[in-house]
Amino acid sequence: MYLGVAYAQNSQFNKAEPILEEVLSYSRNVGFESIGSPTAAFLGAIFVAKGDMSNGFKRMEAMRKRWLEIDRRACLPTIEYVIGSIYFQIIEGAAPVSFQTVIKNIGFLIKNVPFAAKKAEYHFNKALELAKEIGADGIMAQSYHRLGLLHRLKKRNDEAKDCFQKAIEIFEELEAEEFLRQSNEALGSLG
Repeated sequence: MYLGVAYAQNSQFNKAEPILEEVLSYSRNVGFESIGSPTAAFLGAIFVAKGDMSNGFKRMEAMRKRWLEIDRRACLPTIEYVIGSIYFQIIEGAAPVSFQTVIKNIGFLIKNVPFAAKKAEYHFNKALELAKEIGADGIMAQSYHRLGLLHRLKKRNDEAKDCFQKAIEIFEELEAEEFLRQSNEALGSLG
């Protein structure tokens, strides 16, 4: 599962998908939901990244609801962060979207693009709340960083500064050098 997730985080979706599909199939066959659930959620994120937005979000939301039902707090901050990140990428326009992808997802886009900033902010704040509850410092710091980027994009520089400073503090404690560098650069960009 971690190999598939690593490929997904590196945007190597064609390598991640078959690995995660295999893990999901295995977990279903042996009844190992603690691995199958996060795998299904990451597959949803891959579907979104590959242009099947509606299906991908349905998968992630189904896993999110399932985790809420069975009180899987350890998984919830991560899925909230991932969902928030996808909404952030929609408003940021991080990757060009083909005409075919727009046509295929027109209903999803019409429903979600106008509210993407609010949805991203909601999911990042939810990730922060849940991460604080369980002490998931890595997700907490990443959520602060992304929330800071969102505030910067929306020209809310004071809020962005606050988020970047909180992310920096946690990344320093974790000795997460690359993330620390990114947060310092983002804070420096505010002047």
